Amino acid sequence: MNYDEISVSAWFNKNRSGTNVIFGGFRYNANVQLQEGFDLYFQSATPNRLRFAVATRNASGTRTVKEAIKDFTDSNGSWYHVVGTYNKATGEQKLYVDGQLVNTQTHPSGNIVRH
Repeated sequence: MNYDEISVSAWFNKNRSGTNVIFGGFRYNANVQLQEGFDLYFQSATPNRLRFAVATRNASGTRTVKEAIKDFTDSNGSWYHVVGTYNKATGEQKLYVDGQLVNTQTHPSGNIVRH
């Protein structure tokens, strides 16, 4: 399935360190050209860094993978509202936390998300 635009929204209360996935729809591969999808997660190596990973591809199939990031002082024990978006027309990938834009990444405009 291919997506021109995506939007994922969730409330979360992280109660432990380690890898915590809020939304898991990303297929990882050491070769970037085989990665696809999107993910909202905390990685165990950086337990206070929220990552919104998005893999897009152009019409030729060349993929671009970027992460919009939010660093927390301490992400455990509080409720947060998170939104991740991607827009094909602009190529903008955005991450919002508690209604505030915290990071923007730009993919080549016209790329789609393959999942």
